[in-house]
Amino acid sequence: MRHTLKYCACALVLLLAVASAALFALMRADAYTATLEGYLAEGKHFTLSGVSPGNTAVVQSYLETETTRRQAFLVRADDKLSAVDGSAAGTHWGVLADRAHLTSVPELDYLGISILNRENLTELLAAEEGKTLGLYKVSEDTLETLPEVTFAPGFSLGKLSDLVEETGTINGSYTVYGLGEEEFADFVSGLSTLTGSSEENLLTPLSGHAKDAGLLPVFVTLAVLSLALLLTLVFFIYVTQGAKELGTYLILGWSKTDYLINLFKPILYCLLPALLITLFGSWLTLHSFGFSVEMLPALFYPFGATVFITVLSFLLSSLVVIGMKPIHAVRGYTPQKLFAFMLAGAFVATSAGLYITASYLDGPLKEVEKTATVQREWGRVADEYILYSQSAGSDSTSFTGQSTEYAADFYRWYASIENESGVSLVNTYYVDQQLLQQWRELGEEVPTREFWYMAASPSYLQKIGLQIPAETLERAEAGQQVFLLPDHFNQEDLASISGWLKAEALRKGQAEQDISTPFTQNPVSYLDSYSPGEGLFTWSADPRQDFRSRDVVIYVATAANMTYFESESLAASGLADSYVKLSEEAVNQYTSAAYLSRYGLADNQPVFISSESFVAGLQKSLRQYLQLFGTVTLLLVLLVAVALSAFTGIYSLLNRNKIAVLRLLGHSLLASFKPAYLLVILTNLGGLAVMVLASSQVGIILALIMLLGQPVLLYLLAQKFAYSNMVSLIKES
Repeated sequence: MRHTLKYCACALVLLLAVASAALFALMRADAYTATLEGYLAEGKHFTLSGVSPGNTAVVQSYLETETTRRQAFLVRADDKLSAVDGSAAGTHWGVLADRAHLTSVPELDYLGISILNRENLTELLAAEEGKTLGLYKVSEDTLETLPEVTFAPGFSLGKLSDLVEETGTINGSYTVYGLGEEEFADFVSGLSTLTGSSEENLLTPLSGHAKDAGLLPVFVTLAVLSLALLLTLVFFIYVTQGAKELGTYLILGWSKTDYLINLFKPILYCLLPALLITLFGSWLTLHSFGFSVEMLPALFYPFGATVFITVLSFLLSSLVVIGMKPIHAVRGYTPQKLFAFMLAGAFVATSAGLYITASYLDGPLKEVEKTATVQREWGRVADEYILYSQSAGSDSTSFTGQSTEYAADFYRWYASIENESGVSLVNTYYVDQQLLQQWRELGEEVPTREFWYMAASPSYLQKIGLQIPAETLERAEAGQQVFLLPDHFNQEDLASISGWLKAEALRKGQAEQDISTPFTQNPVSYLDSYSPGEGLFTWSADPRQDFRSRDVVIYVATAANMTYFESESLAASGLADSYVKLSEEAVNQYTSAAYLSRYGLADNQPVFISSESFVAGLQKSLRQYLQLFGTVTLLLVLLVAVALSAFTGIYSLLNRNKIAVLRLLGHSLLASFKPAYLLVILTNLGGLAVMVLASSQVGIILALIMLLGQPVLLYLLAQKFAYSNMVSLIKES
C-alpha cells in the first residue's frame, strides 16, 4: 500500500509540473501582450476615421512628410484577423520613420530579448515592398523572425505604406513617438485641417473590443488546483498509513521531523524529472528567444510553483502526525477524529459547490424558455433564410471598423438581386419611452408615442399582403425615402412621427457616407398611410416584446433610397439584427462562389441558414450548456453522497461500541447518529437559506430535494453501519 501511494504521489507531482508549466506559459502570453500594449501606451495617440478612399493619398503624404520632418516614429496598430472565422489572430504594426533619424524610436524587448530596435527597423524601412519583421502573411516576406510566446497572439511589423495599400484605408489607431506637447498639438492641428475632422475626434480612440482568453486558462487553473488537492489527499493517506511504524521509530529515538523527512525523500527524487519537465516545457513556449539572464526566473517559476505546492501539500498532510501522541503512535492509532472532521468539511465544501453550480442553472433555464417562445412565434417565417456568419477574408479592416469596403461590396451584391424572386429585406426595432428620452436629452424633436420601426423591401410587403399604390412604390424605387404610417394613429401622433421621420431622413441623407445612392444625392422623403389589419409580425427575438403589432411605422427600403444607416448594415447577421432574407432557392443561386465573386465576396463566404435552424441552433447551444452544468451537478451530487457515506462510516467506526449499545438498548438511529443528522440538516438548511436569498429557483428545488433525500440516504447508511457494529460487539463478547 505504501509503495502504491508513493508511486501515485510521484505521478501526481509530474502531472503538476506539466500543469504548472502550462499555467505559467499562459501567464507569459498575457505578459507578452501587456508588453506590446505598454509600448504603445508610451507614445501619443490619435485616430483617423471616416477618411474617404479619395483622400487617403493626401493624408498619407502628410503623415510621411511630417513624420520625416519632425524625425518622429509613427505606428499604426491593426488587429490581424483569422481568414477562417474573423477572430483575432494577432497584431500587425505599420510603421513610418526616416531610417536616417531613428533616435525617437524606443526599444521593445521582453525577458531581456530585443524585439524591435533601430537595427532591425532600419532593415525593414530599407527593404522592398511587402517585407515584414515577424510572420505576417507568408514566410518568404519575413526579413527577421521575431521572438514569439506560445498562446500569445502573433506579432509582426511592416511599413505603413504597405499596410495602407493592402487594406485600402488610412483609417486606424496611431501612436507617435518623439514629439513634445506643442509639436504634437501642431501635428494634430494640421491633420484636422486636412481631414476636416475636429481635433477632438482625432484624439478620441476608436471603439474598443474585448478579447476573450477562452476557457483554456480556466481549465489549466482548475487542473492545477485539482492536482494540488488530490496530492494533499494522497499524502494524507501516505503519512497516516504508517502510524504504527512511527511508534517504532519514536521508540528507537527518532523525532517526528526525522520520520517525516524520511517519508518525503522518495518524493524528492520525483522533483528532478519535474525540474526537467518545467524547464523544457517553458523553453518550448519561447520561440526564437535565444537566451538572457532575465529569462531565468521565467524558466524556473513553474518548477518553483511545483515544489511549493508539493511541499505545502506534504506539510498539511503531516499535521496529523505532528499532533499525534507518542502512545497513540506506538499503538498504531490513526487520527480518526481528524478523519471525521476533514470528511465533514469535505461534505460541506462539496455541498457548497453543488449549490453554487445549481444557482448558475437559473439563467440557462430561463433562456431555454425564452428560446422556446421565440421558436414558436417564428414558426410563421421558418422558411426564411437569415445571414448567420461571414469570414473576414481580405476585408479585415472592414471587420475592425476601419473601412467600409466590405459593406460597399455587400450593398452592390444586394442591389443586384433585390428585385429577384425569393429576395426580401426586413429589419425592425422598437422605439420605447427609454429610447425616446435618450433622444430628447440630445435635444432632438421626438415622437410622442412608442412604435415599431420596420425597414421592409417592396417584395416583403407584397409577400405579407400589404397593398401599396404603384405611384408610392415608384417613388421608393426612384430614390425617395417612403414611409407608411398606420391609419389608426391620431393627428398629434402622426404629426410628431412625421416630423421626426422627415428630419431623420434629411440628416442621414446629408451626412458624409462612403456608399452613394440616389437618395443621398437628393434626399427627398414621402409619407403615406396604410391599414395594418390585425397586425404585422415584428421579427422580435425578445419574448418580452410583442410578436405582432398594429403600431408599425414602415420604411419602404430599396437600394436606391438607402443611407449609410441601412447600406452599411446590410451585412448584419442574427435573428434580431439581420436585414436580408432569402428563400432556399435564392440562397443556392445568389450565394454561390461564382455569383459572390462578381462583387468581391467569395472570400467572405456569407452563410445563410433558415430561421428555424437558427432558433434550433440557439436551443442546441443552451441545451449543451445545460448538459454541461447538469453533468457537473450530477457529479457533485455523487461526491456529496460519497462524502456523506465516508463521514458516516468514520463516525460509525469511531463510536462503534457506543452505537451498538444504544441500538441494543432500543435507541433510534437518529439518537445513535445525531451528529451526522445535524451535519446533513444544518448544511442543507444553510444552502436553502442562501438559495432563497439568491432567488435561485433551481437552487431552492435542489435544497428541498437534498433536505428530503440525504436524510433517507443517511438512514440507510446508519442502519447498515449500526447492524454491523452490533454484530461485531456480540461476537467480541
